[in-house]
Amino acid sequence: MGCSAFSCRLGLGSRNRSLVASNQGLAGVLSGVTKVAEAMEIDPARIYYQRTEYEQGCPVRRYYIASAFMRAAIDADWSSPHDLEERDDDDEGR
Repeated sequence: MGCSAFSCRLGLGSRNRSLVASNQGLAGVLSGVTKVAEAMEIDPARIYYQRTEYEQGCPVRRYYIASAFMRAAIDADWSSPHDLEERDDDDEGR
């Protein structure tokens, strides 16, 4: 069985779900994070890391937020994954 597409997922805690619409979008986000980290002399691995898993012989890249960075984000009261979910137009006034 051939691999139909390159697949990526962003892992948040014990849940794995996609927060960006496409692999190209994820690549853009990670590129930006990496550039900012390097400009601040921070190893990008301290912010996120990547693992490759295989499902039915096809590579699936999974990206995870480093635990120390997640703790720092929580301490700084950054947005939760729930806050990043798309909302319906009806929900915006609430």
